[in-house]
Amino acid sequence: MSASKSKNNKNSVLDNGHWSFHEMMRPDLYFGFVYLIWCSKTEKGYIGRKQYKHAGKKSSRNYGKETNWRTYAGSSVHLAEHIKTNGLKNMKFICLGEYSCRGDLVYAEVDEQVKRDVLRARSEDGKRIYYNGQISAIKFIPPNRISNLNKKIPKELKM
Repeated sequence: MSASKSKNNKNSVLDNGHWSFHEMMRPDLYFGFVYLIWCSKTEKGYIGRKQYKHAGKKSSRNYGKETNWRTYAGSSVHLAEHIKTNGLKNMKFICLGEYSCRGDLVYAEVDEQVKRDVLRARSEDGKRIYYNGQISAIKFIPPNRISNLNKKIPKELKM
């Protein structure tokens, strides 16, 4: 479902590359996007984020120039090895959402990683489902222990 330049419309400015999204992705309007890379062969994935343009020092020669987002395939060395072993044809590159500023982008990535429990989620055979090795600054895989949560939180304070 990846949108791309049409042969009939040579004036089309945008091209989603290998990313699936319900419409053309907008590097002119958004700061970056959160993505899911999923292997349909092994049922393993990776959640990450990518900026549309280079940031950093304004004096840098790359500042403000477009990144390689159309062909980007994640920053994880384990994911890169997985793609090399299983082939690109088995990989799905899915844009989960676009965000207008760095704060929203970083928050959305962390939120998605926590919701999917990327550090602890396991398949039936006990192997990890996601290649993510950390969430933000959390660089360890938390043990699967039972927690004792407060059961008397007032209704108006519950999420």
